[in-house]
Amino acid sequence: MDDDIMKEEPIFSVEHADDPIVARKRRLRREKMQRYRKRLVDSATTLRAMVSELEEELGRRSASLSSRVGGVTAASMLPWKEIAEALRDVSMDSTTTHATLKRQVHGSAHVLRCLWTWTEERRGISMMTTSSTWRDVTLLMDPFSRHIGFDWITLRMFNNVDCIFDRCAFPSIVSDECINDFVIDTTHPEFMQYVWRRQFTTPLSLDTVSSIFNLHLCHKIVACCEENQSAAVAALRPLDQAALQDVPGAMYSYHRGPTELVNILTREFCTPTRRVVVTQNIIDDERLGGRSPRQANRQQWLVLQEAPRGGTIVRYVYINSQDFTAEGYVPFEEEAKGWGVDGDAVDNGRVSFELFAQHARTCAPQYVMDLHGLVASHVTSDDAASHLWD
Repeated sequence: MDDDIMKEEPIFSVEHADDPIVARKRRLRREKMQRYRKRLVDSATTLRAMVSELEEELGRRSASLSSRVGGVTAASMLPWKEIAEALRDVSMDSTTTHATLKRQVHGSAHVLRCLWTWTEERRGISMMTTSSTWRDVTLLMDPFSRHIGFDWITLRMFNNVDCIFDRCAFPSIVSDECINDFVIDTTHPEFMQYVWRRQFTTPLSLDTVSSIFNLHLCHKIVACCEENQSAAVAALRPLDQAALQDVPGAMYSYHRGPTELVNILTREFCTPTRRVVVTQNIIDDERLGGRSPRQANRQQWLVLQEAPRGGTIVRYVYINSQDFTAEGYVPFEEEAKGWGVDGDAVDNGRVSFELFAQHARTCAPQYVMDLHGLVASHVTSDDAASHLWD
């Protein structure tokens, strides 16, 4: 209605100036305009009062907020858009972290399943002692399981190095006694094992001796157990090189001999004053098609340690088990034939254990000579070092 008042056309003219009707309309119009202007004034006054009240309320709330957040004023706080962007970034980070954790959970579950399989399955016979199981000589196909196997097998050998030397009746490491012998261990009722022991002190430094008995040489020594040692060493093929990058100081190779697939795992553990190299042939490797029909368990420990009065103490033990198949250890007669004992004599029962042991001790020096040649081939200039193993 007020807008209509503002828009009305004039309702009078000069010729109607004295008309009472026109005069009445002018009066009514004037009164309406006065009321309209009064309402505008009252509305403005009310709005100004509300502004004052709201400003007072804002001041009270700002003071209360400032006291809660340690003196931060409303003006110094971040705009809501920046807060929203920050929350969005945090949400994205949380989503990414959640996805990563889910992948890790699935990966850990897979590793646990592999470990369960590794610990629950049973494969074959004990290969070394009553406390050793197939897990110490087996590698599975699964990458997680293989990595666990590499680490488990080598760490177990390293952690038992002192126990092995004690069990093999080595002299004290600080003793000046030297040993170099080959024995046939018959203490186990189910099988024989062949043990070569060597301990001596050399005036050469630990670094020099370590450079000779490097990881590659120690790896090749176990390959020398083959009848054709040079061919076995030349035939070694590396395996799992990428996977072994996460197993420091380890290498794994294999070669297919005339009667046996030989898989050799070697690892070194070094400190400034001591170096330990362990080697184990892997009896069963799923990646290479399982096990050979006939095998022997081979283990090697080499310890190089600084001598108290200078030089280096060398301790070495190589253990080779009696041959075995999936059914168990081969009979004594078959073992004797494998060492080259006359087959007719064996078949006719003319070979006793004493004769077999004598024959084995006769064959052992040839292996030692081959080992001397292998060590000498790794020495290029130092004449004393070339005779280190003599």
